[in-house]
Order: sequence, then structure tokens, then C-alpha cells
Amino acid sequence: MSLLLLLSSQEPGVSAKHFLQIHSVMSTVFGSIVVCTPNGDSICWNIQDEHTRKTLADKQLEPVDLKSIDFTLDWHGLVIPDQLGLDCDILFIFDYFIKFKRPICMIGSGTEILLKTRPKIGEDWLFKDTCMTGPSNQENSSVQDFISDFHGNYSFTRSKRPHIVIDDHIVTAQNKNSSLLAVQTFILLCSQ
Repeated sequence: MSLLLLLSSQEPGVSAKHFLQIHSVMSTVFGSIVVCTPNGDSICWNIQDEHTRKTLADKQLEPVDLKSIDFTLDWHGLVIPDQLGLDCDILFIFDYFIKFKRPICMIGSGTEILLKTRPKIGEDWLFKDTCMTGPSNQENSSVQDFISDFHGNYSFTRSKRPHIVIDDHIVTAQNKNSSLLAVQTFILLCSQ
């Protein structure tokens, strides 16, 4: 199975510890994990300690350009982990995964990529009527309002508690504390 993992190349970037947690779970299931960034730039890591820095260096991750991804291949899923600074044209990717009903998993602040999916005037939002979660307004995020404004269904719990929402092949997690639950659910969807 092939997995597409989308990461940020801009500050403040991707939590290295968070990435390593989900990558270790994913690598036990997926034969191929392709890490990509907008324009193929280096991943912007948010690293707190030397052990994490060494672990990342050992993985020798070389991101590919998101625009160069071959969508004639059979991609089994898309994961957008908790991160800030992700800025790219995502519509063509979401279109592919939705068209072929391939699982999509967005975790915590990674759901902010939804803000890049604003529909054109007179068109419906790509995720209209989809139940989702992400950081709430209480967590200084505009994901909650965006989902509601474009006729998605937003769900949340108290800030730090694990909370995921599954709607068909879309898995969203409100925060990093929900990561493992979201990833395990995503893996189950990919294996169906």
C-alpha cells in the first residue's frame, strides 16, 4: 500500500516528535510512504531535543514536490499531520482522494489546510455536509468557523481531550492527543 504524507516547508513547521510517532505506526503498515512538501522544499521541523534531531537525520527523508506526484498510481491514503505553516494548492489532491474514495486523515492544526479549499462563488464546498473536527475557536483557530460557514458539520470536545470524527473515508482529529486514535482508524479504512 502507498501512502502520501504532506508536510510543511514553512515555519513554525512540523512537530518532529509528533511526526515520528505517526511515521513509526504508518511504516509498519504501508510498504511505501512518500513524504512531500509544497515545491519539494525541505521540511521545516520543530525540534525540541537532540535525540529527536538524530532520529530524523537517521531517516534521511527527502521530500518530493507535491506537484510532481503521479496520480496515475494507486494511492491508498493521504495523511496531513499536526503542523503549522502548510500553505499549498490542495484542491487537486483532495479531488483525487475524494473521487476514488481513498482515506484522508487530517490531525490537529493540519486541518487548517481546509482553509485553502474555499469554493468559488456559486459552487458548493468540496466537503459540504461532511462531519469534521479540528482545533476549535477556543484554541485560536478559524477551522471551526470555516467548516460551519461552508456547510460542513463541526464537532469538538474540551481542548486537550482526544477526539476524532470519521465521515465515510475522511478522518479528522481535533488535536495531537488524538493522533494515535486517528492514525489507527485511518489504517483500518485503508485496509478495507
